[in-house]
Amino acid sequence: MLKLKNNNLVFATIIFLYICSLSIGFYINEDLSTNGSSRDFYQTWPVILDFSKYKFDTITEYTQHVPLHYIILSFIYKVLDNEQYVRLSYCILSLSLPIFLFLNLKKIYDYPKINLLLISFSLILLPYFRSSSIYPNAHLTALIFLTISNYFYLKSVVDKKKIFIFLNLLFLAFSTYSMQTYVLFYIFYLYSYFKNLSKKDFLTLFIFCIILSIPGFILLIFNHRISSVTGQFSKDFFYTVANNFSLIGFFLVILLFNKENFLEIKKRFLLLKKLEFFIIFVFFLYVIFNFSYNNIAGGGGFYYKISQFLFNNNIIFFGSFLIGLILSMIFVKTDKNFLLLFFLIIGLNLNHIISQKYFEPIFLVMILIFFKNFFIDNILKNSKNTILFNLIIISYFFLAITNNYFSFSKGTIG
Repeated sequence: MLKLKNNNLVFATIIFLYICSLSIGFYINEDLSTNGSSRDFYQTWPVILDFSKYKFDTITEYTQHVPLHYIILSFIYKVLDNEQYVRLSYCILSLSLPIFLFLNLKKIYDYPKINLLLISFSLILLPYFRSSSIYPNAHLTALIFLTISNYFYLKSVVDKKKIFIFLNLLFLAFSTYSMQTYVLFYIFYLYSYFKNLSKKDFLTLFIFCIILSIPGFILLIFNHRISSVTGQFSKDFFYTVANNFSLIGFFLVILLFNKENFLEIKKRFLLLKKLEFFIIFVFFLYVIFNFSYNNIAGGGGFYYKISQFLFNNNIIFFGSFLIGLILSMIFVKTDKNFLLLFFLIIGLNLNHIISQKYFEPIFLVMILIFFKNFFIDNILKNSKNTILFNLIIISYFFLAITNNYFSFSKGTIG
């Protein structure tokens, strides 16, 4: 019992230090997205000022995003009348993400609460979460609404009350009106409801979704930048595929730093059939022989940047693409729910420049709370594995600080 109390005290101290680190980051104006988040914030600040004055016709001059995120910030500005206070308020509100992550995990996994809290608050150290908290970003606002939405989805599964289904779809609408690409998540939830509800109940939900979509259609009509967002899609299939699977592999590897998950992956790898290996390698070779992307300043992710900086070629990047392909097949064979998850994350990242920041923390959040799975289960049930997961996140955080200090990566084109 004494050991358990000591562990809880240590874990609680770690969580406190995570929160303190974010406070320090705000104080020093930290931006580990290599200045991408701060640039986005100041470019769209005029929208917030105009919204606070009830002037809504200038948004197309500054952003192609839907307006809910900016409306929320304009309300805060209307009350506080100070840019710094708006940023501080949002930074505090951003802590609702780990809180709702915890509430989601609590609905899925019956393990010590302190383990669930430690995993949830470790995401504070992810570079893009931090920069999006310190410099309010629509991606983070959308993700917060998504975690709230998923919480009500889980409650609807457990409590069987229809009100939670409507709240799930309502908060998903708030998420979509913060970042339009999040409309893809309707596929996940509506598919689940289609399988488990009567035709009459599902039709009611579908009509409710149509009602929720009406403001979106109005925005499409009057905001040409939102309606032309498809113009931002990648025209290079080979770059998009290679980059997405490289980044998928990067985050899947984070889950494998414990004995149970590593042995499961090893076992599944050895069980792959010759035909499956053949398909993977033919597809891999087809992509890399047609790959032509060469823009060190515009996206690519960790492995792409490392490959360019160390060897001035794509050798490491292509290796990470192959690892991502293999791990994706193994994860899907372990749990077929991962297939839809991979489809969704790739659907969110079809733009012509794919950056690692757009996979964090959204991809880990999806793996953590969208469905119970073997890999997260192994991390949460064992305090040692929970600590190992945190150590990997901490290492990633310090790697991002090093990159930011020495400017190894210039980040996105600006």
